[in-house]
Amino acid sequence: MKQAHVHRYNEAACFVSGRVVDLACGWGMGTSILADVDMVDSVFGMDADLEAINFASRQCPNIAFGISDFNSPDFHVPTAVDWVVSLETIEHLEDPIQFVAKIKDAAAVGVVVSVPIEPTKSKNAFHLHDFTADQVDSWFPRWTIKADRRLMQKVGNRTIALGKLGVYLKP
Repeated sequence: MKQAHVHRYNEAACFVSGRVVDLACGWGMGTSILADVDMVDSVFGMDADLEAINFASRQCPNIAFGISDFNSPDFHVPTAVDWVVSLETIEHLEDPIQFVAKIKDAAAVGVVVSVPIEPTKSKNAFHLHDFTADQVDSWFPRWTIKADRRLMQKVGNRTIALGKLGVYLKP
């Protein structure tokens, strides 16, 4: 797992508690970070990649994992959760607004998302959308913004805000 992803999961771990779902969990390493939080009762990891889910299940046998296509209109979080964590996912989805609506409905307490806020579509064939920080906040009207972190990265001689990690509390 890249150091930047570890950092994002460590940031998310500062806010979550109770029952947590990690969407687009990949190989489960970040899910494991969330599971180690004292205030977390249970974590469920979901990803669209069966190979990744099988690997995660072998590496983290005490964590439940499942497969789901987040682009499907039938996608839903299959269990009651307090927190939804979805890091570096939304830019990959065909209908990000549909996905955000579903994760908002699923979360009893809050949502943690991270999204690139610098244009990446032209540099990454898997990114279908570019977003601004204001766009991300607009997905959560009437929700309380508990944290708004800029994910910084050094590019040449300067440091730029490449992404946004937002923590939103349900009204």
